[in-house]
Amino acid sequence: MLEQARLSYAHFQEQILQCEERIQQQMRAIEGRLPESSQPVTHGAEAVNNEAQPDAPRTQAATGSFNLQSELRRIVGVDLTAIDGIGALTAQVVLSRGSARP
Repeated sequence: MLEQARLSYAHFQEQILQCEERIQQQMRAIEGRLPESSQPVTHGAEAVNNEAQPDAPRTQAATGSFNLQSELRRIVGVDLTAIDGIGALTAQVVLSRGSARP
C-alpha cells in the first residue's frame, strides 16, 4: 500500500512538473509591452515555486531561472505585485482570466 502511494505521488509530481514547464513556455511566448533593455532583473524574488512545499526541490531545479513576477511585468508593462495583497500567482490568474491588451 505504501509503495502504491509513493508511485502515485511520483506520478503526480511528474505531471505537475510538465504542467509548470508548459506554463513557462506559454508565458515566454507572450509578447511583452516592455522593451528588452528596460526589463528589471530580479533574482528569485518571486520564483514560481516560492509558494510550493519546501520539500519539493525537483521543481526549483526544473524551473531554474524562471521568475513569474518578472515575466508578468514584461507582459503587462507594470508590476502588478506592487499592489497590496497581489502576489505573482494572483496576478497570473487575473492575466489568464482577461486580456493584458486593451
